[in-house]
Amino acid sequence: MKKIRLLKKAKICISLAICILIVGSFVGCGSKKTIADQPFGSFTTTDINGNGVTEKIFTQSTLTMVNIWATFCGPCINEMPDLGKLNTEYKDQGFQVVGIILDSKNANDVTFDNIIESAKEIISDTGASYLHILPSKSLYAIKLNEVTAVPETVFVNSEGKVVSEIYMGSKSKAEWQSIIENLLKEQGMQDEKSN
Repeated sequence: MKKIRLLKKAKICISLAICILIVGSFVGCGSKKTIADQPFGSFTTTDINGNGVTEKIFTQSTLTMVNIWATFCGPCINEMPDLGKLNTEYKDQGFQVVGIILDSKNANDVTFDNIIESAKEIISDTGASYLHILPSKSLYAIKLNEVTAVPETVFVNSEGKVVSEIYMGSKSKAEWQSIIENLLKEQGMQDEKSN
């Protein structure tokens, strides 16, 4: 009888420890991760229309918002109209948005044409007419293997360096505006220091 009680208590303790580990891992996913000043990395891929894209897209703007999203993600789709507006509103200040459609291609380079067609519809419906690129082996190697949830967003400067923390989850237009304006100011100050 005592052995049975001890076994039950041991099972409860083990179950509790596992629950704590699981909850801790989810809390970690929601917390801020800092990777600023690290290079985003070199990559080759294509956009949603099959045109070649490399890390040189970052040189086109002072600040690039890289938004990793998926066609099954409601919060991703809900914020896309605002991201489209931000892309237009801040373009003259050297800002651009680049979307990465995570579920359109896997780490083994298998493309899902039905997902790409769905993504095209979503982009059209939401007015998110900024550049959307597909995952590639090189993008998985430098970033996408670390993505634990979507949307995930990071900001990159014109030299291809990450200049922000990793933002997990969607945000309102006002929240993104505040982040973008602060980062644009910081980039302006960095540019002044280097001149």
